Amino acid sequence: MFANEELLRQVQEQAAVLATQNEQLRKLNTEQERFLITLEEKVVERTAELQETIGELNTFSSTVAHDLKTPLGGIIGYGEMLHEELEGSPPTQEQAHLADRIVQIAFRMREIIDSLLLLARTRGAEVQTAPMAMYDVVQSACDRLSYVILHNEVQIHMAAEWPLALGNKAWVEEVWANYLSNAIKYGGKPAIIHVGGEILPETAEARFWVQDNGRGLTPAEQEKLFVPFSQLRQAKDSHGLGLAIVKRITTKLGGEVGVESTVGEGSRFYFTLPLAEELVRN
Repeated sequence: MFANEELLRQVQEQAAVLATQNEQLRKLNTEQERFLITLEEKVVERTAELQETIGELNTFSSTVAHDLKTPLGGIIGYGEMLHEELEGSPPTQEQAHLADRIVQIAFRMREIIDSLLLLARTRGAEVQTAPMAMYDVVQSACDRLSYVILHNEVQIHMAAEWPLALGNKAWVEEVWANYLSNAIKYGGKPAIIHVGGEILPETAEARFWVQDNGRGLTPAEQEKLFVPFSQLRQAKDSHGLGLAIVKRITTKLGGEVGVESTVGEGSRFYFTLPLAEELVRN
């Protein structure tokens, strides 16, 4: 009899302990749920704040760039007028040099401003893609650089056949123009450039590239590429935006960018784009 009562008492004590522990666990779970809900709310709030800040920065950079372009247009106009006036009369060598410098620097400023605008636009813009005849896109980029190509006696060798990829023609032309411009600036003297493309069947992508005959890049230098405002020691006249624009455009189009380089053997800059649907089906 007493043994049964003792056993019952022990069972009741254990049941009470378990009930207490269950209540403590319930409270702990409730507190954890509240914490997670609060944390999630804070993450959503912080994300919204960051998106608003990014939007404000993009608006600010676009506004500043547009505001700078107006007086810059006047500088270019008056500089060109001055240059024409000096051509009509015998200017001194110093006057002609200064007039040339005004125009050159103004055009350089416009290039930087246009790069800032493009960098801002590509962040949030919705882009329409379509199959592209890449040979024509590359040719358009070469036409934009025709003066530099002729002036520097650059040799550009283009592949005869090109993969059909999806992209936005205007944006992809910017990618080619930046890659080609860099190959001209930092390639050999004269620059010998090879451009082409290939299909990557394992990822249903096309890979396009620009190969130069420059001095090549060290691993440390390669790490600085594609970062806004990052400049290599050799790029004295660069504003550090070109490759950042290349990366942003390519990422927006669903591709990737990169470089393969060995010191003394030149560099190959590449970007990938999704293959056109008809090629994927085949």
